[in-house]
Amino acid sequence: MHFSGLLDRYEAAVVEARAPKTQESYRNSLKAFRTFFVEKGSDPHVHAMHSGHVESYLLWRRKHAPDGTRRRNALSARSLAKDRTCLHAIFQLGKRLKVTPGNPVQDTDVPKGDKREPLTLDADQYERLLKACRPGSMLHTYVLLLGETGMRCESEALWLRWQDVDFTKKRIAVESVRKGRRTKSGKSRKVPLTRRLRDALRDHFARLRFAQYDGEPTPWTFHHETARRHAKAGERIRSLRRVFTNAATLAPLPPDLVQH
Repeated sequence: MHFSGLLDRYEAAVVEARAPKTQESYRNSLKAFRTFFVEKGSDPHVHAMHSGHVESYLLWRRKHAPDGTRRRNALSARSLAKDRTCLHAIFQLGKRLKVTPGNPVQDTDVPKGDKREPLTLDADQYERLLKACRPGSMLHTYVLLLGETGMRCESEALWLRWQDVDFTKKRIAVESVRKGRRTKSGKSRKVPLTRRLRDALRDHFARLRFAQYDGEPTPWTFHHETARRHAKAGERIRSLRRVFTNAATLAPLPPDLVQH
């Protein structure tokens, strides 16, 4: 089997089962693999590939974008390590399929870089952020949901439907299905409702649960209330990153704060 064939098998068996945002990240790495190994490397047979191929790729990738254009700045060690992890998984699939005798990635070093520590807000910062989001607004409810449940932002929280919230049992169903909404692990779960979040969601439901858009209700908890350039009223909101960042700046909070 040539390397391109193994990439195709990996994409079909593994990548397509992931959450949409995770698929996007994986496919970015696969594009780089195809550029280097298939287009520039004449698509070698997996039996002939060794650690030298992997080392050459990592050296090339540090200075090149997935499409082969030269980068202005070197790729971070963290992103390079992600590509190495993905390559490792591809060759592990090859071993299971018995098309390659070993995993050449195992004989290469993991790219090292400065460890990025996640920024955790203290109680005062959290309250300032919520205040900057305007209590009662869609953004305020969304940020409170992230803060009180730990749900992932665009792959979980923004896929929330009215029916997923159970006020009686005081919990939220985080559903994962094959198509559409999907958690990173691919597993569904239940998360508890804190009193503060429950009160905020009750107000949110009272205002929007039975709203009609062009005569139709919407199933989405977080949806566009008015028509936008690229979305109709009632459609699911796909990202609140820009307004979240604006609120964090207004709070003000450290510039390296991210939703997740």
